Order: sequence, then structure tokens, then C-alpha cells
Amino acid sequence: MVMAQKLINDLKKAGITTTDPRLKESMAAFRRAKEENDGLMAYEEVKQGAGANLLLLARALTGKMIIPDFARFKTDVERIFDVVKQNTTGELCQSIPQLRKANPEHWGVSVCTVDGQRVSFGDADVQFCIQSAGKCLNYPLVLDEKGPDVVSGLFRAVMACRKCGMLRCDCSARMLTAHIEFGSVRAAC
Repeated sequence: MVMAQKLINDLKKAGITTTDPRLKESMAAFRRAKEENDGLMAYEEVKQGAGANLLLLARALTGKMIIPDFARFKTDVERIFDVVKQNTTGELCQSIPQLRKANPEHWGVSVCTVDGQRVSFGDADVQFCIQSAGKCLNYPLVLDEKGPDVVSGLFRAVMACRKCGMLRCDCSARMLTAHIEFGSVRAAC
């Protein structure tokens, strides 16, 4: 027999939150079990409650996620969060209206691993505008989707276009829009 609450707590320790959308049905089954049978679940009930997420749950509960010691990772992220929070130097960007309106007191951090382990601190639920910061996210996405040869070609095409002042290039019979800003590449094919 397994205590449903212990199962949920162990998942949280592994970085799997109760709000993980992949586990919606599983968490509902575990919550029901907490209310019934004094919170005890037979192995077969756990397996049934896990459903299609059995492998994910097994990996989380046996320390086989991308970050096995998530408690330590969480402590490290919180320590970094607290240190960086003390830095209140700098000014809001005045050239972009969305950024000019931002509350400089807001500070939050969220981390989500490739396995879906998640941790957040501070004002992580406050919506904000990422503006140019999103460009560094586009590069690895394009690299993964299009491959290094295409991305390398985009970079060369962008450099050639910048020299002649063009923003659009016809490369290999495709229209490519790309530009370099702050050392990152944003590209769409």
C-alpha cells in the first residue's frame, strides 16, 4: 500500500508539481485516494491512477529525471534568486512603451527542465513583456528545427543583406527574414 499524500509529496520533491498539465488525471486520482481509504492506495490503484504517465512518475520517484537531486537544485536557484534580487541598479527601458510601464519592484524566476521539473520564486506569476529577450530563445528553436546548415546559411545571408541595407533576402529560392541583434539570431523560413 502507498500513501497518496506521500506519493504527491515525493513528486513535488522531484520537481513535478501538482499543476503539471501532463498529470491532470493522475493528480485527480491521487487526490480522490487521499479522501478515501484513509489515503491508502494499492499498487494497482497507483498504476491505474498514473495511466499513461506511469513512466514519468516512475522516473520522478526513482531519481531518474534530468536533475536527480531537485531539492538541491531548488535551493541553488533560490539562493541565486535572493542574491540577484538585491541588485536594484539599472533603469527601465524608455524606448519601448511596454517596458517603460513595467513595475521595477517585480522580480521573479521560473525554471522548467526538459523533463518538466519546475520551480518558481518571487513574482513569477506576474505577466511581463519579454521583447528582445525572446530572440535568444528563437535561435536554438530554429537551429533544432532547420539544422545547422540552414542556420549557418541564414547568418551568412543576413551579413550580406546588412551590407547592402536589405532586410529580406532570396536565398536558395526561399524568402528568408533574419536579422542579428545583440548577438542573437532571429530567423524564420
